[in-house]
Amino acid sequence: MTDAPLPKHASGGMAHARQASMQSVLQAANFAEAVSAFASEVAALAGCRRVALGWMLGDEMRVMGLSHGAEAVLRGALPDVAEAMFEAVQQRASVCVPSDSKGLPLITQAHQVLLRKDGLAGVLTVPLAQHGEVVGALMCERTDEPFRADDVLALEQLVSTVTPLLILKRELERPWHERLWRRLDRLRARWHDPREVALRWGVRLAALAALGLLVVPLPHRVAAHAHLDGAEQRVMTAPQDGYLRAVHVRPGDVVKAGQVLAELSDDELQHTRRARQAELAQHENAFAEAFARGDRAQAAVEQAKAAESRAQLELADEQLAHTKLVAPYDGVVIQGDLTQMLGAPVKRADTLLVLAPGLQYRVMLEAAEADVASLSVGQGGSLLLSALPNQPLRFTVARITPVTKLTDGALHYEIEAQLLPEPALQQALQQLRPGLQGVGKISLPAEPLAWRWARQAWGWLRYAAWAWI
Repeated sequence: MTDAPLPKHASGGMAHARQASMQSVLQAANFAEAVSAFASEVAALAGCRRVALGWMLGDEMRVMGLSHGAEAVLRGALPDVAEAMFEAVQQRASVCVPSDSKGLPLITQAHQVLLRKDGLAGVLTVPLAQHGEVVGALMCERTDEPFRADDVLALEQLVSTVTPLLILKRELERPWHERLWRRLDRLRARWHDPREVALRWGVRLAALAALGLLVVPLPHRVAAHAHLDGAEQRVMTAPQDGYLRAVHVRPGDVVKAGQVLAELSDDELQHTRRARQAELAQHENAFAEAFARGDRAQAAVEQAKAAESRAQLELADEQLAHTKLVAPYDGVVIQGDLTQMLGAPVKRADTLLVLAPGLQYRVMLEAAEADVASLSVGQGGSLLLSALPNQPLRFTVARITPVTKLTDGALHYEIEAQLLPEPALQQALQQLRPGLQGVGKISLPAEPLAWRWARQAWGWLRYAAWAWI
């Protein structure tokens, strides 16, 4: 084979060589094939008799592949080649023998032995490195002419381009535990590096902070979806059969005690009242005539009929009074839009409106099933409503109900809480409305994170063991 110099940059040969080398490495099925393909590309590019690629395995250099598809027993084989590679790796510099460079002198003993033993014209070893860490070496052998300075520079550029791909191929074939130990070794090396002062102090501070989080008691809160309800609700029903004549309020309206909310039609009741008045007058007149005649029996009969008519008239008056629905207290209408039912018939006891006291509220929280065991009556917390994001309200747990709700595919328990009479509540009272939603957080006793996590893990393990066994 005739040796040939490396292609010049001006001709674009190096760009093509880098592209071809990267393509051959990427197309390789595994690391061994990638090493052999890259060595063959370099041999063809640089006109070398043989190109070998070695890799650092701990403190040992091992030949991993040869050019031109040459087969070799790589474990323990080619000791002279491995020694020459290790010589360049130890010096972290490219070693060329013979060399026309006038730089710093390098140790070339192993390369000289290889040059004389195999009758070579030139030997060049380029270390493979990334981020300051040397992972291997590429050694090229020529039989016709030595390597020039521009050959060394071109090969160094080519190696620096392909080395990250080879490292990636190698790392992908490593088991996970080897990759983990490798990262730990790198971290340990950085830890002992005198220049890594920031790393050591950062790790110490992080460890101290983690220890503090695990040992120092920290506050803990249970978050739960919350909504606001009235302290009580009054259902306004139809007092009698009739027709809806007028509606004066809608849901959300604030009402005062004694305010008329809705009216039923009273035409039929007015007619009944007039009829009862006429009957009463008739029986009273008949009673007066019988009394004047001295007919006591007839007078008693007429007097009884007059009393009956008077009672029926009072009933009609009472029914007329009940045709108007009146607010029993100051509050807010929370249900019942009757504006679309004007003129519709209603039956006695039909629900028309629902009222809630205007300044009395309760908080209903939906706590997750896993958090209920840690909650108890009397615990405090804070509520933030979506309508009032700048006014957190404090509350205390008043009751843990056994009622469950299926929300988002999970069971939640309803927790009833009472708002504390604080200045923040007094400022927000005029803006509060039943039905407002938000997020409540119930405060639990402070405890270290380590204890909290250990308790949760132990509970999960006990439950899982019970379910599996």
